[in-house]
Amino acid sequence: TAPGPPPAERQPEREADLARLFGGLPVALVRAPTALWEAALTTGEGAAPLRPVVRQALQIIEAEEIVAVLLTDEYGGSLRGIRLPMLVLAVPSPGPAPAQENMTRLLDQLNRRWGWGLVPGPLPERTSGLPPAFSIEATTGGFYGGLPPAERVAYAVTPHWMLLASNAKGLTALLRRYPTPAAEANARHAPWTAHQPGQPPLGPAWAAWPRVAQAGRQALGAYMLKLLFEDPEGSRLARVRLQTAQDWLQTLAPLGTGRLHLTGDARWQVTFRMQSELETERAAE
Repeated sequence: TAPGPPPAERQPEREADLARLFGGLPVALVRAPTALWEAALTTGEGAAPLRPVVRQALQIIEAEEIVAVLLTDEYGGSLRGIRLPMLVLAVPSPGPAPAQENMTRLLDQLNRRWGWGLVPGPLPERTSGLPPAFSIEATTGGFYGGLPPAERVAYAVTPHWMLLASNAKGLTALLRRYPTPAAEANARHAPWTAHQPGQPPLGPAWAAWPRVAQAGRQALGAYMLKLLFEDPEGSRLARVRLQTAQDWLQTLAPLGTGRLHLTGDARWQVTFRMQSELETERAAE
């Protein structure tokens, strides 16, 4: 079935704000209409527990599209001290006040359904003079409530986007970069915004495969080391499986940059083009 109509024509100011936020930082980026995200996240038996939560969340944010961005290095995250990429969901913002109201409504819905006791709180580091930003705290304890403040989920509102990030420390670093001249200069060279002749106008899903592979291998390697120290014998099979996953990730590294595009009329048509590093170098000559 068709996932719905394409997003409205994109506003230049919104596009400039998104490019300034992320520039050349992402290792992967997926941009798609909200209806397509809903179809992907609610289809299949395994999605049954998430289905009502996803649909409620999408009804509250009322956005025509969602951009998912994966960041690493100083803009990455961690969980229990293990370095991980940071996932950021960016949705068009109706303005700072309405966006914060929507987030409050979303937390209220989650608390009513799951009893998590989620409340907005200050970021662990000062961000005065930057866009409004908050950490999501849990008043009920549990695994999430026991995380250090820097490892909790956080959100921020820029003039055109609301950002929901998997890691408060990474989001803080991103916000500190946002008003700098370097961010403005880097925005003009964002590879995921490049338009090529004959390229469909909507999308993209974009990935720098060598960086994706490196980030994945580092995260798996750190987790394998943690298992080795905690339970050398009992974790043997798990570590073998993780090593296999590392090997599969390594096969992505030579593939260069991958790009997937969506075009919309009555239905969505998906095309995929991948360039190897060698092809990329030749194209640049």
